[in-house]
Amino acid sequence: NKISVVEKYITQIDAVPDRFLDAEILFLSHNSLSTLAGFRQFRKLRVLSLAFNCLENFSEIESLSEFPHLQVLNLDGNPVTVYPHYRLHVIQRLPKLKTLDNKEVKPKEREMCGRVLREEQELLGIMFSNHLLHHKLQDLMHRV
Repeated sequence: NKISVVEKYITQIDAVPDRFLDAEILFLSHNSLSTLAGFRQFRKLRVLSLAFNCLENFSEIESLSEFPHLQVLNLDGNPVTVYPHYRLHVIQRLPKLKTLDNKEVKPKEREMCGRVLREEQELLGIMFSNHLLHHKLQDLMHRV
């Protein structure tokens, strides 16, 4: 079962007729989706193409973890893909993926997820701490 709705300016997924609920393959590339609300109805999803939509954050991607059969995902061209370590973020959230953005998910990528994303989190913490210290120093200098 396959559904293909490409380049139709779709902004959201509404309820679909029962005959489409068993879809295993869903092509929704080149639309205007910014949320994945409405996808839960496709319980058998194995392949999902959301290339060139408007997905901006990992919380939307994380919602796809509810699909136990999802193995192939394409997010090329979405704003979320510009984040550092984007692939590792997606692989960590969706550990059963075999293909992401038309590229095989390698065992090495799976191994790297935890370490690299932990290091990234530590660096973000340091940057935030430095940012706060910078503002405190600026306040002190204005008082002098």
